[in-house]
Amino acid sequence: MPKKKISSDDLKVLLEKASDGLLFPSESDFPFVFVQWAGAAANCEVREPHCVTPEAIATLSGHAAGTAVETVTLDEFFKPVATMQDWFGDDEKAEMKQYQALLAVLKKNLTDVAVYRVGKTDVDAYIVGKTAAGDLAGLSTKLIET
Repeated sequence: MPKKKISSDDLKVLLEKASDGLLFPSESDFPFVFVQWAGAAANCEVREPHCVTPEAIATLSGHAAGTAVETVTLDEFFKPVATMQDWFGDDEKAEMKQYQALLAVLKKNLTDVAVYRVGKTDVDAYIVGKTAAGDLAGLSTKLIET
C-alpha cells in the first residue's frame, strides 16, 4: 500500500498538477486525464499484488470484451519522454523534468502501477495503480500508432 493515505480528491489534484500541460507524443498528441475506479482493488490480497488484470482494465474502462490489452511497466512507458537525449534543447529538458516529476508522484502515491495499452492503432493508455483506499486510480491518455 502507499506510504501515506491521501484522499481521492487530493490524488486527483496531485496528478492533474503534475501532468498539467503535458501531451504524450504519438502521431497525435493528447493530454492526460485523471481516472479512478472506486473499490476496484479492494479485494486484492497483499500476497497477490498484481491481481488487476488487463481484462479487468478493459472492462472497467468500457472497452468491448476481447479488446487487445498490452501491459508495460511505468518506466518502460515513460522512458522516451523521461530520459535525457543528446539532442534535447532547453524546452525538451524542461518537459523531461516535468515527466520525471510526474513519475515520482505516481510512484509515491500508488502501488503496483502499470500501464495498460488498450487497442491497437487507436490506443487508450491507462497508467493505473492501487490507492490506500482500495481504488484503482491514475491517468489516461490516447496514442495514435499507425
